Amino acid sequence: MCHKATNVKLPLIIFLQKHLLMKAFKLTFLLLALLTVAACDDDDDAPIVCGQSDWVGTFTGTQTCTDEPTEDVTLTFTSAGANLLNFEYTVAGTVTSNTTPIPYDGCSFMVSGNDMGVSLDLEVALQGSELTFTTVTTLTGIGTTTCTINATKN
Repeated sequence: MCHKATNVKLPLIIFLQKHLLMKAFKLTFLLLALLTVAACDDDDDAPIVCGQSDWVGTFTGTQTCTDEPTEDVTLTFTSAGANLLNFEYTVAGTVTSNTTPIPYDGCSFMVSGNDMGVSLDLEVALQGSELTFTTVTTLTGIGTTTCTINATKN
């Protein structure tokens, strides 16, 4: 009698062993595949370095300001000496600003100023040919306006 009971259980045990072994094999394979992908980090890319030639030129795009309609804008950067830039800011065909030389640090620069109740914070970043130019202007007693320009080098 015991012999027959063992024979009945034997196919079930073999099936379960094969099934569990196959599951374990699939799980191990999946785990190895995931570890391979996770362990293979991209090669360390060289950091992006922006020289003056990357900055100098004309960028066109749009400007979006707090509570204002979007406008077309042109920014023209020129060299003002080693690691110094001037820029001209044109909205709707009208030059609205020319700057004194501004130092840049690689692919970005920041400028802050405060005079006669007006505070201006400017942050500019260059990534390839794409420029992001953000200004935050605060007028004491009136409020704050934030403008963001997204532009591409021509």
